[in-house]
Amino acid sequence: TWGEYSRMLAAHERAECAICFDPLCEAQCCVLVNQQKRRVCTHIFHSECLLVPNGAQSCPLCRATYHAIVELPSIHENPRQWFRVVDLNGDGTLDYKEVTSALKAQLPLDPDAIDEGLKRNWNRFDPDGNGYIDENEFADPNKGLLAYVTTHFPPRTEPGPIPDLRTQPRQWFQYFDRDNSNSLEQQEVVRGVIKTFRLSSDIREISKVQDAVAVIWPLFDFDGSGTIDINEFVARDGLAETLVASLQHHIQTS
Repeated sequence: TWGEYSRMLAAHERAECAICFDPLCEAQCCVLVNQQKRRVCTHIFHSECLLVPNGAQSCPLCRATYHAIVELPSIHENPRQWFRVVDLNGDGTLDYKEVTSALKAQLPLDPDAIDEGLKRNWNRFDPDGNGYIDENEFADPNKGLLAYVTTHFPPRTEPGPIPDLRTQPRQWFQYFDRDNSNSLEQQEVVRGVIKTFRLSSDIREISKVQDAVAVIWPLFDFDGSGTIDINEFVARDGLAETLVASLQHHIQTS
């Protein structure tokens, strides 16, 4: 459905696996390849999430047909192989999009800091200004991307433990309001529930949560804006209490 696709796309843009909603950097990642072992799209997922049988063999985000998955090597441990796997079309060069998507997926770094750092230094990594980085430019010990990655970027700030949805609904809301908009979108609530009850490894349970939130959402999103503000969330019989009641089984077993 469009709603499910929107949630997956939002997760992808936050450098989270679009299937389990956990940060990509927290587990082994993979890319999708064709029979010639070339990538079929730019999307990256957790390897274990795509081991679930998928008869269609199509990318969950763009539907591109693939025949196998290839694990993304560590840029620190195997930089040459990392370069070759990230190289989408196998032309021996990397563009900005290929580099940023792979780094955001693998490294426990602030995604915005990655963007900012790469944009500021791209001319340094690409000295001939053709818009691409070849393997020699990548490995340059003084000005190369590899040297920069190994010595820069602040670590991602850990947000701390998730507040209890039952007893701290306001804090729970603020925890998952990552953009400080004082509102939560439907996919942000779904993501919060999945993380709160540690459902990331259970694809069936994720689907159930998505359906449950979709059913009750119109009861609180009166104007159809797609967002819920904090007062609507924490009010008596508001969305927080309704979520707790709807997900009582997960609360009792979490």
